[in-house]
Amino acid sequence: MKTFNVISLSCFLLLLSSPAFSQINLEGFSIGAHGSYIMVGGDTKINNAGGGVKLSYAVEEGMVAYLGYNHYLPSYHDTYIYGYRSNTEISPMHIEIDAVEQISLQQWVLGAKYYLLGDYEARGSLYGLAEMGYMRAPTQTRFSSYDQENYRPRQDDGFKTVYTTYNVNIGMGGEVDLLVGFLFAEAKLNLPANRAGNRTMVSEIPAALSFNAGMRFPLYFF
Repeated sequence: MKTFNVISLSCFLLLLSSPAFSQINLEGFSIGAHGSYIMVGGDTKINNAGGGVKLSYAVEEGMVAYLGYNHYLPSYHDTYIYGYRSNTEISPMHIEIDAVEQISLQQWVLGAKYYLLGDYEARGSLYGLAEMGYMRAPTQTRFSSYDQENYRPRQDDGFKTVYTTYNVNIGMGGEVDLLVGFLFAEAKLNLPANRAGNRTMVSEIPAALSFNAGMRFPLYFF
């Protein structure tokens, strides 16, 4: 996470110091808020709703750079863990303990969108987008009742863990000018970035499909 924050900040500072920013004013900036929905692949069965924000800058009419954050509400999944006997005189050797796993998702992105039809201020537009992202999944597991006198799980009730992954995201979106702001909708594929040069990176969260819909407000409106 620290590495991603450093990279994101460095890229944004580089953008700020570029010639495109030498005579910048608020007309290039906008802020957006949106609702989100994500479907994580594999056998996770994670389908979470949430929301997010974006800070954007129009590098040129057909190209926009942005920083974004999404936070997804927790989902709940039935599972089980093994409880192991506390002494050898007890049978069976282990039992299954029913449990409920609570999973939330948080995602930070540094991205750019390129307008295929229209531009940043057009009445209607269509664009492609590409992002570098970091996703984390705080997870908490709680157990149902079980024979605590004779069996013990290897984790404590309410134990917590956090899964993480870096992403490369690609997608499509569109905007419509509503005069007070731009209504937008996006769909994107979040792909685990499991290679960095010749180094293999651990990806604990599978690929995911996500959707955003919300409003983008140019800051000069304020």
